[in-house]
Amino acid sequence: MSEHCYETQAKAARAWWAALGPREAVGDQLAHPGDRAALARLRRANTVLEAASEPATIELFQKLQFDRSRASADLPRAALIAAVLAYIRENDPKHKIASAIGQPRAGEGTTALITPLRFKRLVAARSPDDLLIQFRRVVAIMGKTANVKDLARLLLAFTDPDYRYAERARVMFAFAYHGAEDFAPAADPASAPQPAST
Repeated sequence: MSEHCYETQAKAARAWWAALGPREAVGDQLAHPGDRAALARLRRANTVLEAASEPATIELFQKLQFDRSRASADLPRAALIAAVLAYIRENDPKHKIASAIGQPRAGEGTTALITPLRFKRLVAARSPDDLLIQFRRVVAIMGKTANVKDLARLLLAFTDPDYRYAERARVMFAFAYHGAEDFAPAADPASAPQPAST
């Protein structure tokens, strides 16, 4: 799997997230009000279908440049991303999600921020609604501070229509969680599946 398969879409998702969030005025610059109401509705969405009904989700769908002929498959993916990213209060571009959740908790020895049992539930999640629950829990445990672009890329990869690609994304995620990226299996560029929607 290429690390950059979803790079453009992940950047678009980060820009969408940044536009929704309010920003304080700095010096002479005007404050950016964002869309707090849309964020609140997305945070309250209990299912991907509820998130899909939000205008902000449709805007994200368009920014991700999904193919309209695949809208029935890709709208739930956009809704999942919208509903999870809405939970993030602060972007942390320095730390990738997998390595951040695999790090030991502060002052608690060797226990990872996300316990191995919770991690198993996370990588076992397949349906968009299960992924919504699991990744929202991750964001909450991370103190609502996470790498927005990396999280968007993960959600795109985990929900890729090509099952082989989605499974490979989970494998690579597991290696990164354990701090063992150097030992991850190398992808054969000739046989590696390509994401269906970019």
